[in-house]
Amino acid sequence: MKLTLRLDYGEGSPRTITTDLWSVVAWERKTGRKISSLADGVGMEDLCFLAYTTLQRAGEELPGKIDDWIKNLSTLEVVDGGATPTNRATPAT
Repeated sequence: MKLTLRLDYGEGSPRTITTDLWSVVAWERKTGRKISSLADGVGMEDLCFLAYTTLQRAGEELPGKIDDWIKNLSTLEVVDGGATPTNRATPAT
C-alpha cells in the first residue's frame, strides 16, 4: 500500500510525495501495526513518520531528529492511496 502525501512548509509551494515499501515496513516495525489498520484511523505522528522515512530514503537532507523536521512543516495531508504524484520523492540509487 502506498500513500500520497502533500507536505507544505509554509513557503507557498506544497510538495507531493508517495511513500515507498521501506517506509511502510519501518512504520509497521515501529508501531507493531499493519498498514491496513490505517483505515481504522491515522494520527499525524504516523503520517509524519511515513513522510520523514520516505524523504530520508530518497536522499533528502533532513534534520537528524524527526521532531525538528516536523517543527518546519506547516501542513501534511493524505492526498490518496495510490495516485502518481507530481513531485515524487524516490529512493537514491
